[in-house]
Amino acid sequence: MRSLITAMAFCCAPLLPAQSTDAKSALKVFIEKMPNDLDRYLRAEFSKQMEGRIVIVLAEKDADATITRLSVLNKDQKVLLWSDEEGDRNLMSGAMKPGGERKAAEQFVSKVKKEVDR
Repeated sequence: MRSLITAMAFCCAPLLPAQSTDAKSALKVFIEKMPNDLDRYLRAEFSKQMEGRIVIVLAEKDADATITRLSVLNKDQKVLLWSDEEGDRNLMSGAMKPGGERKAAEQFVSKVKKEVDR
């Protein structure tokens, strides 16, 4: 039985997706609760656009950075690392159209990705 399991592991290993980045080297980000479940859309977009480069953590104490109101703050939340003024203004003013949260999350993550890639 043990040899069957070993053989299956060797045969199936090439089919498993390779992890592009070591989880230890990925930036750990905590996303605060936001209006209209925007935080949920941000989590999904980060997973889609920056898989392996950014890991979303569920506890703020485990994070290297925090996203709040479409701004990225350092671990201690004392230094503003990056902010999206346009998206922040639309979100907080209530000017976001219905269903606009997904688009806002997509654009925010795209902008963060461009900054990281620099």
